[in-house]
Amino acid sequence: MEILLLVLSALINITDTGIPVVNLELSPHAKYPIVNITLPVKPIPYTVYAINECNGRYISTIVVDKKLFLPSSTCKTYITYYGEVEIVNYTFKLVIDSEYKIQLIKADNVVIIEPSVRNGSIVLSPGRYELMYVVLPKIIPPPLPEKRIEEKVSVSWTSQLLNYLPYVVPVVAILIIALLVFRRRIKQSKSSEAMLSQLRIKYEELRDVDLEILKILKKHGGTIMQSELQKILNVPKTTLWRAVKRLEQLGYIRIEKIHGLNKLILLKDVDVESL
Repeated sequence: MEILLLVLSALINITDTGIPVVNLELSPHAKYPIVNITLPVKPIPYTVYAINECNGRYISTIVVDKKLFLPSSTCKTYITYYGEVEIVNYTFKLVIDSEYKIQLIKADNVVIIEPSVRNGSIVLSPGRYELMYVVLPKIIPPPLPEKRIEEKVSVSWTSQLLNYLPYVVPVVAILIIALLVFRRRIKQSKSSEAMLSQLRIKYEELRDVDLEILKILKKHGGTIMQSELQKILNVPKTTLWRAVKRLEQLGYIRIEKIHGLNKLILLKDVDVESL
């Protein structure tokens, strides 16, 4: 079903190359599963794009001659495409056949000769139009000599550097000093952490649960899985994990990962009764 009220606005922009770009704004059309509209200008194949206003995504469409079919939407839809033109003896012919108003704008170097259009923008009433126009070459001013440009740029940079030099030098010096102080503090922090760690390990006392773990390790030949140790001691997992990590830090055991499970290995031949 074709709905004329679906088109909110229509714009044809004749670019400086003579190729027209058509832009249509469609109102939300969720009432019908599929709608179709008649395009005002026959499109160049594979140049029609439809975009959903709400999410900015492209919409799948089907174009047959001047008929555009697209799915329903609860948001506005924007259609953009290049229109076909006929060129004979440097004269462009654009056929516009629309059932709704069209705003027509053109580039400055485009001269419409039939019908005569003086202004850069006009509004066409519904109907059929055959626009004949020519595209004049653009006037590009000659570039300045390269030598003069280089001299100007060089003088400009030199003068700017001299003006800002008294401000740049102190800032650079402050940044260098701050970087050196920052690096020194990082080194001091790392050395302090290492010393504290060594002191903690040196003066850490073994607890009852630590001694029990060492006894069980010796009894099992120096190796045991942490899950099996958990069943033997019957203590909370967090308590056991802290004890295991403490023994690892003190150098009594080593923890190895085997298929995601912890294996405890005794490193010292400890006389548990003497501890």
